[in-house]
Amino acid sequence: MNYAKVSIIFLDQVKDEIYRNEDQLSIWLKENEDHFVTKEAGDSSVISCYSDIITSIKENTQYKETAKDEFASIADSWLCAYGMAYGDVLVTNEKFEPAIRRRIKIPNICHEFNIDYIGLLEFMRELDIRFD
Repeated sequence: MNYAKVSIIFLDQVKDEIYRNEDQLSIWLKENEDHFVTKEAGDSSVISCYSDIITSIKENTQYKETAKDEFASIADSWLCAYGMAYGDVLVTNEKFEPAIRRRIKIPNICHEFNIDYIGLLEFMRELDIRFD
């Protein structure tokens, strides 16, 4: 995939979650926010996909109830729903773990719902992002 002409989108839910912490990531995002496109998770397509994902994980006996509740309450679930609704590629540090029970990971949802994702390092290499 050619990422050279791709907009980097931050979902409002993800930004809000990052801004709740006063750490290096939140400081960096505040300083560089104008380089990204912000999209809202609240449109009907995303809400429909979110509902499908949450229904699926609630019915899935693999995951612990605490993992299901946590996933439904964090930005990851909305990020997956957005990727499913619009076909965007998600960027994550998480790895696919088919037997995981204690936590629901973005790559696991991506595999289940055929959502494209890429690792952060691979994404940075594709865009030739470097830090001094």
